[in-house]
Amino acid sequence: MICARALGFEAEIEYLTVERLRELLGEGMYPIAYINMFPTSQFPYTYTVIVESYKGDRLLIVDPLADPKEICLSEFLEGWAFYDNMAVILRRREESP
Repeated sequence: MICARALGFEAEIEYLTVERLRELLGEGMYPIAYINMFPTSQFPYTYTVIVESYKGDRLLIVDPLADPKEICLSEFLEGWAFYDNMAVILRRREESP
């Protein structure tokens, strides 16, 4: 989180509902979600992805090690629930007058 501050951001950990996730995306924010990859992999491990959009039952996620991809909401929720829907939210720091 020190790096985020150095770049002018505040980073907060939040535990989101699906509705709050959609709200943040609508506000132009892109939560960094912690997920367990077991639903899509043979091995359970913690992974982070940036959620870029959410339409219908599909999410566009940005994987730091691969190209962005669409996944179904149920698949995302299964892995995300393992970490109680935890996400890092970056916000620009307010400038002091």
